[in-house]
Amino acid sequence: MIEINIELVDDNRIVEAITFIDEATSEENFIPPKEYVQTIVNGAKAHKFPQNYINYIISILNIQEQ
Repeated sequence: MIEINIELVDDNRIVEAITFIDEATSEENFIPPKEYVQTIVNGAKAHKFPQNYINYIISILNIQEQ
């Protein structure tokens, strides 16, 4: 897992974030753990991210549960 620190500009404000990249190959289907996805959803809600983004992240969680 590679950690990357990033800065985004949103509505003329700088938002700092940390993202992670998995080193899995294309043959491996990496699905993030439920707890990891829930952390992202909680943070997105706390920082008032758009609902369509939150719904997309939740859809990843639903795929994992199938």
